[in-house]
Amino acid sequence: MSLGSLILISAPSGAGKTSLVDALIKAANNSENEKLCVSISHTTRPMRPGEIDASNYHFVSSKVFAQMVRKQNFWNMPKFLAIITVRPKHGLMSACSKAAM
Repeated sequence: MSLGSLILISAPSGAGKTSLVDALIKAANNSENEKLCVSISHTTRPMRPGEIDASNYHFVSSKVFAQMVRKQNFWNMPKFLAIITVRPKHGLMSACSKAAM
């Protein structure tokens, strides 16, 4: 199975990551040769108004998150002010596989 390319968008909160990703996906969807998929992060932070679980983030409790860490389910583990947001291994592999199709 061939995997697509991985593009990592990283910036501080409020810098416009979601707007950039939305624009990239829109541009790719208008192209016959490009296909993009998004891996959804897991976070321990509270859901903000208008956010949808499993669409914007996978919102999990600290307890569930700790269990996932013990099972080594994540690629990365940044921590910012006691809020943790990570990329799940299965999400990245799934997204790259879909983009390669």
